[in-house]
Amino acid sequence: MKNVTISAKRYMDQFRFCLEDKLQPLKKLGVNIDVTEEYKGNMTFLGCSFRNTTLANLDYEKMAVSNIAEALASYIVDVLEKPLIDKLIKSTYSETSEKEQNMIYIKTLELIRIRNHQHSRDIRLKKIMAEKLVDYFDKQWQINIEGFVRFRLQEYMTDLTSVMEEAKEEVVVEKEYNDFIKLLRYFVDIQEPKVTYAHLMKKKGKYILIDSNDDIIAEEACGDLNGCDAIISCLVTYAPEKIHVHIKDFYSDEEVLTTVNNIFDDRVVLCLGCNTCAEIKDNKISSLEDTNKS
Repeated sequence: MKNVTISAKRYMDQFRFCLEDKLQPLKKLGVNIDVTEEYKGNMTFLGCSFRNTTLANLDYEKMAVSNIAEALASYIVDVLEKPLIDKLIKSTYSETSEKEQNMIYIKTLELIRIRNHQHSRDIRLKKIMAEKLVDYFDKQWQINIEGFVRFRLQEYMTDLTSVMEEAKEEVVVEKEYNDFIKLLRYFVDIQEPKVTYAHLMKKKGKYILIDSNDDIIAEEACGDLNGCDAIISCLVTYAPEKIHVHIKDFYSDEEVLTTVNNIFDDRVVLCLGCNTCAEIKDNKISSLEDTNKS
């Protein structure tokens, strides 16, 4: 079998680890494997040669190519992907601050983790890459890893770019949201509270806001963006010294509760079971419903 030569500029120690792991099954079958390492400038060249000494009629060359391809695919996804993303962000958003570049990088990795969890992204990618690498080795035995990624895995690079751009958009949205929250927090801090206490609860598909005199200030529809904005706006207008939140289903009301907490911070008190308050509010709400019906 001809020698397979693999070259790269960096992280070759990690690749060698991937390679040795994938070649273990061949060694157990009795195939002798010699791996050599040579350095030329900033390039590292890894040579692999195979010789079957114990088993006849074994297509070990085909197995060797398949295992090398799997090792390379694992190396690209598990080792090279993060530096590729970092380089892509710095070249695409070179005029963006380093802080924002770091935020895009972190958000990109977060989106990739989500895709991997939901759609087994890494497994699928490694399978596709390994197949492309097997086809490549069918024609030649020398490969430069960076060159292969750049010129033979264009769909992969396009996908990375797409995830990066999505991450950039999310970072911008989050920044705009945080700036808006800071503005509202400043507005709340500089004005005099119009009520001492406010109680925020959820009843029959509505957010209901009650003041310290047990009078209903506002009620807005849940699950409606305008309703969420209106209840937040009302809280900002009244700027209560304390907000007692009587909503326990955090996940279904995450947006409202997170926003309230971000704006009012230590003014927020979570009610974990206030029977007296619940009775008072139920009576008030029942009275309001009776009034509306009449």
